[in-house]
Amino acid sequence: MVWVILIYDIEKSRVNKIRKICEGYLVRVQESAFEGYISAALLNILIKRLKKEIDESYDKIKIYSFREDRKGKIIELGDVSHKDNII
Repeated sequence: MVWVILIYDIEKSRVNKIRKICEGYLVRVQESAFEGYISAALLNILIKRLKKEIDESYDKIKIYSFREDRKGKIIELGDVSHKDNII
């Protein structure tokens, strides 16, 4: 199991579809933010489902994945051409 934080910025016409997909795997904590424990296999299924629904040239999804060994990984889907300066 991994702890996941998923956030998205999706074109308005696709938001409801993406929200419903995410609600099937994670707990909604804000308008476009989800979190929860998920198996690696289910996380891969979630990523595949999201990839099918987004426009990768416009939409953006970030998935922060944390394992028990406290090593984290960021998975980004869609437009990753701009980088955020987050402190």
